[in-house]
Amino acid sequence: QQQQQHQHQHQLVASTKSTATSQWFERGVSEIRSQLCAEVDQKLQLLAEEFAPLIAASTGEHAASQERARAAIQQPRGGKVFAPRESRLTNMLQVAEFRTIYNIFLVVLIILGLQTMANDVTEMGSLWAAFNFSVLTYAFGQLSVYVAAWVGMFLQVTAMFVVFQQWAVHRRANDKGYGVLFVVHMVGFSVWPFVVVMQYQLPPASALVVTCEQVRLMMKMYSFVRESVPLVRSRRALPGFTEADLQSCGIDFSHYLYFLFAPTLLFRSSYPTTPKVRWNVVFVNLAQVVFCLFYMHYIFVRFCVPQFQHMGTQAVHVQTFVNSVFSSMLPGTLVLLLGFFCILHSWLNMWAELLRFADREFYKDWWNSKNFAMYYRTWNVVVHDWLYTYIYSELIHAGIKFFSVKIVAMLTVFVISAVIHEYVIFCAIGFFYPILLLMFGGVGVFFIYLTRHQQSQAWNVFMWLMLFAGTGLLMVLYSAEWYARKNQLAANDPGPWFYWPPYSVRTHWVWDLPGRA
Repeated sequence: QQQQQHQHQHQLVASTKSTATSQWFERGVSEIRSQLCAEVDQKLQLLAEEFAPLIAASTGEHAASQERARAAIQQPRGGKVFAPRESRLTNMLQVAEFRTIYNIFLVVLIILGLQTMANDVTEMGSLWAAFNFSVLTYAFGQLSVYVAAWVGMFLQVTAMFVVFQQWAVHRRANDKGYGVLFVVHMVGFSVWPFVVVMQYQLPPASALVVTCEQVRLMMKMYSFVRESVPLVRSRRALPGFTEADLQSCGIDFSHYLYFLFAPTLLFRSSYPTTPKVRWNVVFVNLAQVVFCLFYMHYIFVRFCVPQFQHMGTQAVHVQTFVNSVFSSMLPGTLVLLLGFFCILHSWLNMWAELLRFADREFYKDWWNSKNFAMYYRTWNVVVHDWLYTYIYSELIHAGIKFFSVKIVAMLTVFVISAVIHEYVIFCAIGFFYPILLLMFGGVGVFFIYLTRHQQSQAWNVFMWLMLFAGTGLLMVLYSAEWYARKNQLAANDPGPWFYWPPYSVRTHWVWDLPGRA
């Protein structure tokens, strides 16, 4: 009995120890769990704070992709999907390394300006000679004429909308009659600005402004009619269709007026917009446009005028021509880059900011192109989208049977683009000299087939080499022809055929080699 009592006490003590141990263990586990949970919560909070911008960006990108997908359903066949996005250089200039390159270009501009001013002061002996901008003021001369021409074009574009509105709200309107009227309107619009440029002999930059605005407005009018007519036809069959219904479709004068000034050539009833106008961005881009104009002025004054101003008064030998091409490659390429930055970046971004136009992909990274097809597609996205939508895609869907439809569509796009470029150059310089037409529509097409499957970095070097050589050749030929004709005009009356054949080539080029008898 005592032994049983002793065993029972021993079991009670063991049970008590076991219970105490168990309770101690549970308390320890509970404390460890609490500490782990607190540390995990703290770490998760830190991670959430760290990755919050990325999560927000991915969420916004997901929402933007969904919005683009919804918009894509509503877009016409082959149409562009507009989405909020910045220009490539806008993003790149936020990086310190690329900003330094931008600063280097500013320093070169300052040095060119100071050098030009110093030369003018030493040659003319006057301090006021440092502010001689005769080339720039001449190029943009006759301001009143091209302002009046632009106002006339704008009124004609506005009249086109009034006629379109009358056609849209009258269900019994003669579609063929209005179609013929639109064709007549476009033909007249393509003629009278050209007559103004030729009649008043506008200087190069003024003529360039008039003809570029002419081409731009014609492309916009065609896009507006091409996008609006199918929509109106589908709605006009409904009973009681009125002008208010037309406005509900996004086809009213306010949308049309916005489209005329928006930096796009494709009409849509609505575009993505930014919350507000950032006036500092507007003024920065405007300042960049002004700086680019002065930059190009100094390049022409320092590298172009001294080299070619005596053309037409003396013979030019082949060795002089070759040396001139090589010495003009760098200035010509600088003019090309400045023209790109001035128009396709600064000017279009300025108007986009003024109108709160959110899609600012006016170009892509064309400087990384390894083939010329990519270069042509990414250099000017605004014009490329119009050509792709209304020329290339239309020909593709037309179903041409006798030849490869893609080749026909591509060649048609190149021919139209080359002819328009040559027309603009012809109006700007005042004579027909189809160098750009041959290089764009001939050599350019050949380079597309030569480099179409190339992806090596060596072909990017080749592309830049051809750009340098091409711009140098263009600067030499056009500058030589310009000054040869200018000097000949100052000497005597050239006759009626003066504006057509290349005068410098047939009168002053001497195609001999050094050492020949």
